[in-house]
Amino acid sequence: MKAKQAIFLAIIALAVVALLLIKPSPQTHSDMRFLMNTLVTIKVYSRADQGKADIQRGFAVFEHVEKVSSSHLENSETAALNRGETLKPSPTMLELLKLGQKAFIQTGGYFDPTFAILQKAYGFYTPEKAGRIPADEELAALLKLTGYAEKVSFSDKDNRAIIASGALVDFGGIAGGFAVQKAAEAMRNAGCECFLIDDAGDIWFEGSKPDGSPWRIAVRDPRSGASESLAVIESNEAVAVSTSGNYERYVEVDGMRLGHIMDPFTGKPAGHYQSVTVVASNPVDADVFSTAIYAMPENKALEWAAERKIPVLILTADNRIIINQAGEKWFRTAKK
Repeated sequence: MKAKQAIFLAIIALAVVALLLIKPSPQTHSDMRFLMNTLVTIKVYSRADQGKADIQRGFAVFEHVEKVSSSHLENSETAALNRGETLKPSPTMLELLKLGQKAFIQTGGYFDPTFAILQKAYGFYTPEKAGRIPADEELAALLKLTGYAEKVSFSDKDNRAIIASGALVDFGGIAGGFAVQKAAEAMRNAGCECFLIDDAGDIWFEGSKPDGSPWRIAVRDPRSGASESLAVIESNEAVAVSTSGNYERYVEVDGMRLGHIMDPFTGKPAGHYQSVTVVASNPVDADVFSTAIYAMPENKALEWAAERKIPVLILTADNRIIINQAGEKWFRTAKK
């Protein structure tokens, strides 16, 4: 009898230990906030007691990057630069300044944060977004104030940064990817293993979903609003996806839509495409590549992307869908 009782108690003890060792099933947690002038969504798969903390950690990074980089916030470091102040950049700002320079050089000037002076001329910085078309003479004069490598000066040695008189800088084409990348690092370092961050065009996902299904990202068809997709990306790999287009940030003049991405040679809004989507190994590169390729003419864009094996999906201004060789692996269900 005592032996049976001992066995019974041993079984109970083992069951209790087993229950204690079983990890709670991961749950889906998500939240959306308006940050950096867009809607940011963070989705995680984790235990109930971790989900909210993981998401808050990611949003905290976005709030920090916005306070540093936004040219529209009076107290930001970017706004101080644009007022002509000599800045002692924070570590975050210094990293962003360096990334801006790298992107400018890497893309041959097709990515240029000093295009802000051109965007202002077209009316992007007026509260009502009242568009206008500058005369060719005005554009020629403004182009002399662009060129990130020449107009933006910064130094690690004496920790200072300044821009040339009359020039302006806007990190909108890289700050989103930068914030996504930094948020992902913060969440990963805190132990979050499976999550997605969506900065309304800049997306990063990593980790294996609990049910084993791949991440599924729809590439929006700008011709149909949000109702249809050009393609769908399905992957279990951790990758960044970024889309640049003329359907969210634009001004209108006489019924004509003018996008915010500028042609570095004419100073006019690039008009070759309706959208450009790229896949990259990190969010900063994805953000930069999609912006730069959008500014390039078609032959240049495809050649530049092919040389770097960048997967690209392009919807041209005349409604052609182009997927390069590297993109065939990713954009599997492209609309024809």
